[in-house]
Amino acid sequence: MTPTEFVFKARRRLLTYLWRIQTKLTPNKLAEFALPCGGRFMYPLNSAIGKTMYAGGFENAELAFVRHSLQPGAVVIDVGANGGIYAVTAARQIGPTGHVYAFEPATAEVAILRKNVEINNLTNVTVIESAVSHETGTAQFAIADDGALNSLAQTGHPDQHVTKWETVKTITLDDFVRETSIPRVDFLKIDVEGAEKLVLDGAKELLASVTPLTILFESMTVNVGAFGYSVRDFLQELLAQGLSISFINDNGTLTAITEVDDRCGRDFWNFVARN
Repeated sequence: MTPTEFVFKARRRLLTYLWRIQTKLTPNKLAEFALPCGGRFMYPLNSAIGKTMYAGGFENAELAFVRHSLQPGAVVIDVGANGGIYAVTAARQIGPTGHVYAFEPATAEVAILRKNVEINNLTNVTVIESAVSHETGTAQFAIADDGALNSLAQTGHPDQHVTKWETVKTITLDDFVRETSIPRVDFLKIDVEGAEKLVLDGAKELLASVTPLTILFESMTVNVGAFGYSVRDFLQELLAQGLSISFINDNGTLTAITEVDDRCGRDFWNFVARN
């Protein structure tokens, strides 16, 4: 271990220790964090995202990829926006001539998302209180004690402790794009705890009609089983559709996937697809 690595790990351990103290003193605290994009982000401190943010940042490589991929004026769809860390990052990057459509069905997370849009003075974000799926209608939505693990199913994730179910609206991306007459989509982010195949199954027209389109999505083996498919089969299906697929390394670079193996969804789970 180099001296730099030693200092980094020691700092992370110290911050994690301080985080535990903070959450015991103020378990319901909504903490404010500074984002790499220059924005502000409020989120429950007593959560996995809150812990990671307190100790040094959440999905830094993925957020850097978003910043580097987006140009002013771009149109972004954020599926599973949660508290809005990606929506805020994208909105600041694309500026007032671009737009972010942020989908979030859970009541508590919608409130946090709207708060983060407000404190960043963003006028280029539209919040849609709906889940995205393969059908337009309604569905039961699992609300976990950590809102980042909310899902359209009770998954196999060991940290997903479902506390209740909410009836939520669902919509397909094809229906949404058709109904709102969005002229184009440049970037699609999907983080839906296992339901990512459902999202893309409801976006066949979008995938066929929009070029180029960049898709940043999470797909974890521990989550997808509840939806009846595997990460391997899902990625192979996308490759068969002519999409290129890469995974994001810790330093923000991409490694192309030409042959899917069992590491996908287990050892790494944040992917980029392009048509």
